[in-house]
Amino acid sequence: MNWEELFDAARERELSTVREALTNDPTRVFSRGPYGVTLLHVAAETDDVALATYLLDAGAELEAEAQWGHTPLEWAANMHSPQVAELLLEYGAQRHGLWTGSALGMLSVVQDAFDGAALRHGVARSPRPNTVLEGWPENGAFRTGDVVSDAFYIACRNGQTDVAEFLLDRGADINAMGYFGGCAAHWAAMNGHRETVEWLVSRGADLTRVDLEFGGTPAGWATEGGHEDLAKWLREQGA
Repeated sequence: MNWEELFDAARERELSTVREALTNDPTRVFSRGPYGVTLLHVAAETDDVALATYLLDAGAELEAEAQWGHTPLEWAANMHSPQVAELLLEYGAQRHGLWTGSALGMLSVVQDAFDGAALRHGVARSPRPNTVLEGWPENGAFRTGDVVSDAFYIACRNGQTDVAEFLLDRGADINAMGYFGGCAAHWAAMNGHRETVEWLVSRGADLTRVDLEFGGTPAGWATEGGHEDLAKWLREQGA
């Protein structure tokens, strides 16, 4: 079995196939796919607790970074995989500061990242050396160092409205650009988080903004995500 077949089996949740491959060669737990992705990243992406548990017990690197900078915990947070995120935290995963807490809806963690209106030292993420930044606009929050707006975007992307509200009240830009140049409203709409979308509209999000990759509005992204009722509602709001 080559590495492509191994990673395909992981993505298809074929635990028995992965187990057989690693039994034959235990070092394959450290395999890397495109962009430096590990098998544990794949388990994080698919929220596959069984696979993640097996890989961790087999010695997978808990803090391995993909070339875009995410550890498995950060990737689970990014992809809204709460079960694997919880498991990784139980195994001692680090880097669970402002951004990860925002993505996972951990309001107390987000609140603890602030000392009044100021961010505490060491709680924010920023691009590390050699991070692959493809897809991130140069004037987007992640690349400009606007860490509060970056955390706000991922909170909205994952439907964490309480966290988003807390961050907006601490200076987040409601229209700050995230991945592909989509704003919080784009990503919340794509993922069908209607409560978050309605809240964003109530707080003045610009529904006419188009992303930089596809040229779509939040209503268009809702349609793309299969949420036509939400897209219709957004168009009625003037999107």
